[in-house]
This record gives sequence, structure tokens and C-alpha cells, in this order.
Amino acid sequence: MDDSPRRRKEDLLPRPRVLAGDDVAKYLRTVVSTDAYLSLKALSTYAGLSVRRLRDCLHDRQCPLPCYRIGGKILIRKSDFDTWALHFRQDTDSITAVVDEIMQGLE
Repeated sequence: MDDSPRRRKEDLLPRPRVLAGDDVAKYLRTVVSTDAYLSLKALSTYAGLSVRRLRDCLHDRQCPLPCYRIGGKILIRKSDFDTWALHFRQDTDSITAVVDEIMQGLE
């Protein structure tokens, strides 16, 4: 007769890894850096714009900020905001050229 204990199916499966210390910080950085849905307050911190300004951008007629409304909560996907913000990018070279052209006209 075999005296060894019987192995259960659960004992053969790999156990989930428990995160601790630096592993937790690495995991959180990965989660935060993904394409998250942000509240207006969180987006305000990320973008450096006020919540009021962001609310105004939601209703802009020419280029509204895309959002999701879930039960009264407004959420904006981080990547959607980044794409939307590119519409307002100003190339410094073209601004410099315009200023130079104006200054030459004044001379």
C-alpha cells in the first residue's frame, strides 16, 4: 500500500504570484500608463487645464472633446484627449515666420 499523500488537482496548478514591494509599484505604473478613462478632475491634473475649461471643451462647436457619459459621470479616455489636443498644436516655426513677416512690414 502506498503511504504517500494523495495530490489534489489544485496542488498541481501554479499558484498566482503575490506582488510585494517594488513589484507593486511596477504594476501600478503599468496600469496607470495604459489608456485609462479619466474623470474631469483627473484629466484636469493630467492636462493642466481647469475642470471648468474642460467642461467648456465638451461643448465646443468646432472641435468638441470626446467623452463618455455613464450615469451622469463624464469620463474621457486619455488617448482620446491626446488626439483631440493635437488639433490645437501650434508649430513654433510657423509662428516665428508670421512674426518675422509682420516685423518686416513695420520697418
